[in-house]
Amino acid sequence: MSATVRIVIDGDTAKVYSPFQAKDIVKAIPGSRWLKTEKVWTIPSIFVGNLHADLIKARFWVEVIRTEKSAPPPPPGTRRTSGGTWAEAMFAALSPELGEKAFRALTRVLHPDAGGSTEAMQVLNVAHDRAKALR
Repeated sequence: MSATVRIVIDGDTAKVYSPFQAKDIVKAIPGSRWLKTEKVWTIPSIFVGNLHADLIKARFWVEVIRTEKSAPPPPPGTRRTSGGTWAEAMFAALSPELGEKAFRALTRVLHPDAGGSTEAMQVLNVAHDRAKALR
């Protein structure tokens, strides 16, 4: 599919402008609501990363826009892409098999005992757990 889904994050809520074909994916997000008058879905902004990954897997193009009211930038070690952390974007872009190989390789580099950082390892672990839950 090549349809585009636009997600506008505004504070604690995100508006999802999507084609009808993406309706079931958006409905599966906890707290999603259809605003009939605006013809738009709303979801809690904490689930934007999950929705982004689900839409990418379903072969939609996803555009994420942050307004001025959006949360401040994340702390160091949790750099974000348009839909979540760098690690979430990596797992969303890779097949499950390649994701596991990348996880093992990055663990050897990012683990604090190997000279990496605790924050980076935590970001990788959280994204890995989410990716496994989506399979």
